[in-house]
Amino acid sequence: MGFLAVGIVLVMQLFFYRRWTHEVADLSQPPSSAYSKELRALMLLMAPNVLFQCVQGQIPIFLLTMMGHTNSVAEFGAISRLAMLFSVFGALNMNIMHPAFARLQGRASMFRGFWAILSFNLLVGGGFVALSSIFPKPLLWILGSKYGNLEHELILAVVGAGLSLLSGCIWGMAAVRGWVQQSWLYIPATIGGQVVSVFIFDLSTVKGVLLLNIVAQLCAIGVFLFIIFKGFQKLKRQADQQG
Repeated sequence: MGFLAVGIVLVMQLFFYRRWTHEVADLSQPPSSAYSKELRALMLLMAPNVLFQCVQGQIPIFLLTMMGHTNSVAEFGAISRLAMLFSVFGALNMNIMHPAFARLQGRASMFRGFWAILSFNLLVGGGFVALSSIFPKPLLWILGSKYGNLEHELILAVVGAGLSLLSGCIWGMAAVRGWVQQSWLYIPATIGGQVVSVFIFDLSTVKGVLLLNIVAQLCAIGVFLFIIFKGFQKLKRQADQQG
């Protein structure tokens, strides 16, 4: 049923996107070969990351399944559902923030836009972490009475979800500008962080797996910030050449 619901949503999105596209573009015209070539190159650069993300998201639950107990898997699944609190803001980034950043012209305006979007996501993530720290019981009550003892795990789960929101925010801004040449660094950086985590944390516990996820998200944020830095450096070089 879940796959069916997602499929219906995707079909509806396709319908509306095609409808909106007809209002701003003449689809009967042949596509530009230069743009098509550039888009294919960008897609090939981003494809490994997309495939890796599909697998990487399942690694924590796989490790907990192999090393932990049935109760730990159930607790991890329950507390991970609180990450849905961030889904609204992830959609806001994707549909409003990132397109707005893509439309910005000039290095100075892009720099201000980057920090404005980043600050908003930091505020959202920090707000949820503060909320879960101050009022953990009401949030755990939503999951059910048998999960009432997961206060520390709740905070870690919210921190991980907030970092995921932040990494998605930064990566989205890099992607809409076409700054994806170094995106492959995300894969070895994330794997390296997880390998180190295996030797540091007890992955038979929910806490250990949540900490592993936090390390992976921090590695991703580091790589994506580096990509943004390289992108702004490229803009500076272009401005210097034109000047």
